[in-house]
Amino acid sequence: MITWGSRAIIWKLSTPTVVDGPIDCAFKTSEARFRYHVVCPHFGCGLLMDFDHIRWPEKTDPVKIRSRSLGFYECQHCHAHWIDADRDLGVRSGLWREESSGLTLQDHLEQHRPIRVGFHVPAWIPPFVSLSEIASKALEYQLSHNLVNRGVITEEKTAG
Repeated sequence: MITWGSRAIIWKLSTPTVVDGPIDCAFKTSEARFRYHVVCPHFGCGLLMDFDHIRWPEKTDPVKIRSRSLGFYECQHCHAHWIDADRDLGVRSGLWREESSGLTLQDHLEQHRPIRVGFHVPAWIPPFVSLSEIASKALEYQLSHNLVNRGVITEEKTAG
């Protein structure tokens, strides 16, 4: 989407499937890069969710993970296990922070007035994607690429 004049806005929306692809490059070259920080519904601390804390039970196949909603997020601070409802609460209480300054969206924009701004929205933030769906897809990928037998899936990645 493009608007014209001195206030031109260009939106680039996509799933960056390739490192150093056009979307990844656009994000990396923005003057301000924002990531969404959530609030732990159990402990109350702010945190940046990451894929490494999405968990599922050991020795469970991807279909069971999805059909039984076995995927969860383990808080990196208090180690509480979040189900989708907990994640949704944490997201509703969260805010955008610029990755280098740590400032909130509004504070960073007011203080630095960047021209090019990027937002990273991983799949585990939106409420319409379940943690079990993400865990299931991750395990499917690892199984299809025979990564389990190479020791890529570790005890740290799965919950025992």
